Amino acid sequence: MENIGNQTWPKCPGQKQAILWHEFCMVRYSDEAIFGNVAYSPFDWGNNIENVPDQDKFYQELNILLDSLRNQTAYNRSPKKFAAASRPYPDYRTIYAFEQCTADITPQDCGSCLNQSALEIRQCCDGSRGVRILRPSCYLRFETDPFYNESMVETVLQPPISTAPGKDDNKKSQFPTPIYIQSKCQNNGSYTSNSTYKKNLDTILSSISPNIDTNGFYNASIGEKSDRVNVIAMCRADLQPSQCHRYVRDASIEILNKCPGQKQAILWHEFCMVRYSDEAIFGNVAYSPFDWGNNSENVPDQDKFYQELNILLDSLRNQTAYNRSPKKFAAASRPYPDYRTIYAFEQCTADITPQDCGSCLNQSALEIRQCCDGSRGVKILRPSCYLRFETDPFYNESMVETVLQPPISTAPGKDDNTTRNDDKTTRTIVIVIVLIVICLILALCIGIFVKIKKTRKSKTEENIERDIEISTIESMQYNFSTIRDATDDFSDANKLGQGGFGFVYKGTLSNGNEVAVKRLSRNSGQGDTEFKNEVLLVAKLQHRNLVRLLGFSVEGSERLLVYEFVCNGSLDRFIFDPIKRAHLDWEKRYKIIGGVARGLLYLHQDSRLQIIHRDLKASNVLLDGEMNSKISDFGLARLFDPDKTQRSTNRVVGTYGYMAPEYAMRGQISFKSDVFSFGVLVLEIISGQKTNNFGNGENLEDLLSCVWKNWNQGTPANIIDSALKVSSSPLRDIVRCIHIGLLCVQEMAADRPTMASVILMLTSSTITLPIPSQPPFFNTTTFDSKIPYVYESNSRTSDTTKSSKHKSDNSEGSLNSASMSELYPR
Repeated sequence: MENIGNQTWPKCPGQKQAILWHEFCMVRYSDEAIFGNVAYSPFDWGNNIENVPDQDKFYQELNILLDSLRNQTAYNRSPKKFAAASRPYPDYRTIYAFEQCTADITPQDCGSCLNQSALEIRQCCDGSRGVRILRPSCYLRFETDPFYNESMVETVLQPPISTAPGKDDNKKSQFPTPIYIQSKCQNNGSYTSNSTYKKNLDTILSSISPNIDTNGFYNASIGEKSDRVNVIAMCRADLQPSQCHRYVRDASIEILNKCPGQKQAILWHEFCMVRYSDEAIFGNVAYSPFDWGNNSENVPDQDKFYQELNILLDSLRNQTAYNRSPKKFAAASRPYPDYRTIYAFEQCTADITPQDCGSCLNQSALEIRQCCDGSRGVKILRPSCYLRFETDPFYNESMVETVLQPPISTAPGKDDNTTRNDDKTTRTIVIVIVLIVICLILALCIGIFVKIKKTRKSKTEENIERDIEISTIESMQYNFSTIRDATDDFSDANKLGQGGFGFVYKGTLSNGNEVAVKRLSRNSGQGDTEFKNEVLLVAKLQHRNLVRLLGFSVEGSERLLVYEFVCNGSLDRFIFDPIKRAHLDWEKRYKIIGGVARGLLYLHQDSRLQIIHRDLKASNVLLDGEMNSKISDFGLARLFDPDKTQRSTNRVVGTYGYMAPEYAMRGQISFKSDVFSFGVLVLEIISGQKTNNFGNGENLEDLLSCVWKNWNQGTPANIIDSALKVSSSPLRDIVRCIHIGLLCVQEMAADRPTMASVILMLTSSTITLPIPSQPPFFNTTTFDSKIPYVYESNSRTSDTTKSSKHKSDNSEGSLNSASMSELYPR
């Protein structure tokens, strides 16, 4: 370890703020308030130049030690806020660790500071057998040789305040305290070490940590039929993303050790859950297998304690199920007189419905007294939900306050007693109504039949259906006047773009939030069908790579859709602009490709409604401030029966050049139709050229034919955007993405990969890619890729007229008012 004790940096003559770390102390001064405020920066580090063998295993053991010390340090009853301990590491050396915080910060801030330092270890000093991380508010160090005064530690150190079940305040805490890990191997079939299932399982488990989203949830599939592996992972909602990545990585490794050879297994880690199965598990609530853990200390006056606890858990249940945050969780505390405050935390996996979430948590609450009657701390673990309560703090309150959002109101103004009274009244009313209906049913049937014959209905069946469906999402409805004020009466200054269905405007709500408002044209073809699509489909879709629908407004003939505002606009404004595309280095382009792939995977497989987008293209991919891609425009989206490999439609809509050949020519639609569009988009992002007028010297040719020609000639670099060629872009990664793009645009739909396979190809460089077959080639020189293509077997006269007019300008293709709009930032 380098001797930082002999260095007296930073030497800061004349400076109003400075900090110095000595080998055995720290001195800091400032002209700003620093007492009681946790400070993460500036920070420094030092490390031992000798590395450890088997680094992953070493750091797994180290993390267990540091995690146990963190709570002991933060909640240490000694005025010296510190902890130290050692942990044997077989076949090498013992690991010694020491952590300390300044005495002026809270336990929560201390834990957070130490956690940030622990995350820094592998960033700064991966593989080192000794590291120290120095921050103004906390100190962390580990070595494989003793470095602290053990006798002094034993004299000064006091047991920490209990923060986790299983610890007894009257007993001296033991070092190190293990993280809770429990597993269930379901024994519903097994696999061999050289089987395809094993290969798929290893691949998908290794993909969890790098791909789990910022909300701490991940689900994916790989393989077909009996070799198909489905996986779900969830982190506790109060974790930072970096913590989540680390814990699920450890759990993904440990589950294979706990359940070798099993086709179904689940592992509950202290801070996360990993589950895999050869059966369908997405969107299906699972109550078993389940496990539990409890604190050995009992509470006084158990009946009264559990009465208070039930009030707390009941209030959390609705908050958890209907939480507007993508993290489906809630946490709260409730004072318990003459004893301690009760802290509770509930969470469900993001793929189940609010009703299933509430049911799962209710089952867990009923289990508490069955398994652990009298205990002052219990956790109930199920595949679909997590419940825990303690009489000491155990969750990160600051993180909870940051993430937690108010639940969607499900029954405003009603409490449990009112509900029970309403149920009794309802039953009485139903009995009376049934008796009346039995007497009048014959007369009513005759009257209704005569009335239908004589009277034309004021509403069509479609309009009635629409009104019923819209009523189910009334909570999303905005007043028309609110949107009109937000957009300054739809002024031209706020206009963002125009498409086939109307205009898009930027708006600012009264609370300062920016939105994008899609105002449908009164005489557009979308009016009813596509409007219903965008409201009812998009409202049910929540993913970071999909544009979020915030609400809608209906007033007379006005139809408005209110979306989140995406500040950087559409992708085509970047990749097809000779100046702007220079700002898209390979890292940004790869990030955009991955985001679109994850969005499509969610639509095809992970959402409750399995959906085909049908119009994926560069203008329908929006970019936020951090260049994260978001798929937009769902007016042409269609629900799809996953039990059918494809379906046919007599109405082909979309954009020529992006449509799969079987869809454009025969109206056959499947998930592989979107895969084809994705492949075209990938090749456009890499080349910086439009699919239908790819620039190749003096010639204009189809992008797919040009890419295929260069691929066969061994010159794929010829089609790479020149803005990437002049940079230090990794050519191997770019060529691999060209390969993936060609696999997606193969002429036969069966040859194209699923989006789940595409994700794995993009995230794992070890997967061998199959050889692509030739893509379809189109004579596209007379087409503009911005022109939507619409074929309808029973076209209306007005549509035919529009098609003919367009045809006179473009020789082939058709433009229809029901085509997809091209919308810009919203």
